[in-house]
Amino acid sequence: MSEDKLEPKLSELLDTITTRLKDAIRDMEAATRCIEAYKADPTRAQACILEYLKTGSEKIKTSL
Repeated sequence: MSEDKLEPKLSELLDTITTRLKDAIRDMEAATRCIEAYKADPTRAQACILEYLKTGSEKIKTSL
């Protein structure tokens, strides 16, 4: 296989890896926000994380 054919494939692979890493980081940051918001209530933290995974947004109740 020539290098000309390898180069686009490598570029596509790197783009895919970069996208997946960014998604994973975003998911971990959301999970961290849920865990921090519900430190005293693991069940609510879990529900928050699951909500994020299902909908893409976490529902964190803040009390003022």
